[in-house]
Amino acid sequence: MFRGLHSLANGIAYEKKVADAIRRLKYNGHTIIVPEATAGANSKNNDIMMTIQGREYAVEAKNRGAFEGGGKRFQVTDSGLRIPEDGLHKDLLGDYIPWGGRVPSFLRGNKTLELWNLEKDTFKDEYLQVAPETICQYYRQKGASYIQIEDKGVYHTGEDCLSLNVPLFSCEIKIRIRCKRHTSGPMPSSVQASFVYNRKTIVPSPYDFVLAPPPCFTRTEEVVE
Repeated sequence: MFRGLHSLANGIAYEKKVADAIRRLKYNGHTIIVPEATAGANSKNNDIMMTIQGREYAVEAKNRGAFEGGGKRFQVTDSGLRIPEDGLHKDLLGDYIPWGGRVPSFLRGNKTLELWNLEKDTFKDEYLQVAPETICQYYRQKGASYIQIEDKGVYHTGEDCLSLNVPLFSCEIKIRIRCKRHTSGPMPSSVQASFVYNRKTIVPSPYDFVLAPPPCFTRTEEVVE
């Protein structure tokens, strides 16, 4: 759990770093407005919102330790575990039922550590390969136009709407199904399907909001009014 808290803190710190960097830029001479607060752990919101000439553009930010992009919880049904909400996760999983229909006891009300230790080897992580643009599709549906990956750069999610000349975010992606802990307790409390990406398969972008912004951006201290 400490690892999870540490990862969350690092992710939020990187979001703020990217937001601060964008806030110090101008786009073709136009001021960029970026709110002080970022989304943090709120999966329903985009990480960073920037407003240029009255239009909003969302940016998803991932630090170098991140490898997940979008998760959904399973619920127990008569046939096993299913994703309840319509959306990309449910569409991609289709009729797939994890662990052959078996359901962890903690989802049926028996939350004892002793029982979990007996059955946890039955519920090891499962992986399903999906298309290289899946994470783009997920964040595009959330409204994000760009993804910034630490040490890799900035990418668009389907349309380079600001003409930054950055590539589409594409790499090896799988759906990871796992029992997940959400509190400081010693055992999981939910089953989640998440998109996980292989950083080694990401082709670096030529531009980076923090280190090397696209040419259409200038730092505010470099702009002569």
